[in-house]
Amino acid sequence: MNSIPGTSGSNQTVDSLIVKQKGISRHVLNKLAKDFKKEQKFTDLSLVSLYSAFGDVFDRALSLYESSKISKIIAVDPNAQGVWKEINSSRWLLEVQGLSGEAYIIFPNVNYCPCAAFKYQVLRDQSDQTCKHVLAAWLASLDPSKVTEKHITREQFKNLLLYQVSEK
Repeated sequence: MNSIPGTSGSNQTVDSLIVKQKGISRHVLNKLAKDFKKEQKFTDLSLVSLYSAFGDVFDRALSLYESSKISKIIAVDPNAQGVWKEINSSRWLLEVQGLSGEAYIIFPNVNYCPCAAFKYQVLRDQSDQTCKHVLAAWLASLDPSKVTEKHITREQFKNLLLYQVSEK
């Protein structure tokens, strides 16, 4: 493990600081989710806290969210009735359209995106904790007012899931 130059005791490591930062960010996200449920809006303090935790990634995520680049993809069965209709509506994913126009499928409550930024900044370099697409999806999960819905068949939904887990 790498030591942080200039720290006293040199038992602090890069890895332990990364773990602490992830814990702080998780705490910020949890607190802001509670605040949003109470206030029914993102307060200025919430936005500043998100920027403090995620920096420029948050700026880019907020831009995607505010420009309505997020869709909720819902599997539907037109023949379903009663309780089965409710079960079908619980099958959903989020699609975030990047600034390049490419769409990325985001699984609910999962910190993963197939974009290049996630691959390099999050997984390889660990310079960011997430990408703008995942953070925008998180914002949309709290406040779906800027989210459009796309309804697809159960078969299309199954194929979409299979495509996400296959080698592209």
